Amino acid sequence: NPNSLKILILSEQFWPKLKDEKIEMPEELAKIQENFMSSYETFKGNRTLIWKNNLGIVNIEIEISGKKLDFNVTPIQAAVIMKFKEKETWSLQELSQSLKMCSVALKKKLAYWKTQGL
Repeated sequence: NPNSLKILILSEQFWPKLKDEKIEMPEELAKIQENFMSSYETFKGNRTLIWKNNLGIVNIEIEISGKKLDFNVTPIQAAVIMKFKEKETWSLQELSQSLKMCSVALKKKLAYWKTQGL
């Protein structure tokens, strides 16, 4: 829900270099980021944003067998589970290619969902 979007902006001048994980966000999440960035750039003029998708919190609700489960996860974890809306089964290689994400890092994200029983 874009109306409940909360963004924390960190300035490079005041924060150390932050680790970044490369991923191509699913269209639904990418659109939210693009819309916010466009508004921010319009408001701030010559400033832009660099998204750190391994930081932050996304609240998602997943419905399985009629049961709704709420999760607070990183944008990357949300992106990984959202791909399963496209199809139920992925090979590691297929999912890695679809997200343009390192398969080693992807395995770690999938392990989180596995511990959650998904």
